Amino acid sequence: MNYREDHRERTSQNEQFGIPVSDPEIQTNLGDGNDSGAAALNATQSDDSRYSWKNALLTALGASVIFFVGFGILQKKDASEENVPPGAVLYAQDQIAAAKDYELKFPVNTNTTKILIWDFAAEDGDKVAIRINGVAGKPFVITNQPQEITVPVGLVEVLGIKDGGGGGVTYAVHFPAILKSITNGSAEGGGNKYTLTTEGGK
Repeated sequence: MNYREDHRERTSQNEQFGIPVSDPEIQTNLGDGNDSGAAALNATQSDDSRYSWKNALLTALGASVIFFVGFGILQKKDASEENVPPGAVLYAQDQIAAAKDYELKFPVNTNTTKILIWDFAAEDGDKVAIRINGVAGKPFVITNQPQEITVPVGLVEVLGIKDGGGGGVTYAVHFPAILKSITNGSAEGGGNKYTLTTEGGK
């Protein structure tokens, strides 16, 4: 019986009785195995760490993109052109909107056109008046229900008569002839100008 065969027999007997293996060659081999296992474990942990780091970075980037896109959309709704249907309520409370003036083009031979005006935020008693070519009409309270007004082509102004809730006079105006909606706002005593012209005309 050579050394290795003798060692296998002794090892088998030792295992039956729970006796630890003490052969130097086997201990060395076991040590090599443990070192290899530890190295493999460390490599796995390192891969997991890199994977977690990449996931965290991607999550942070995704959250940033969503935040800035959402912020941009909200900013755009502040005094801007929107494809919102008449009567749409965009906010539960008034949002302070930067006043803007607009120039709008209508089809040739348009003399008059309809506008729909409503409060796109809270119904809080905001009051406006429509001034047409320098002549102001009777003030009225705007609600979430659109009110239809016929106006001539020319200068149309929406005047902020009363701020009902303290967040500014917020309103939206829709032009059915050109399928355009505009959300806008005014301070009490201020107003917004809409210059209506025809294609190829003044």
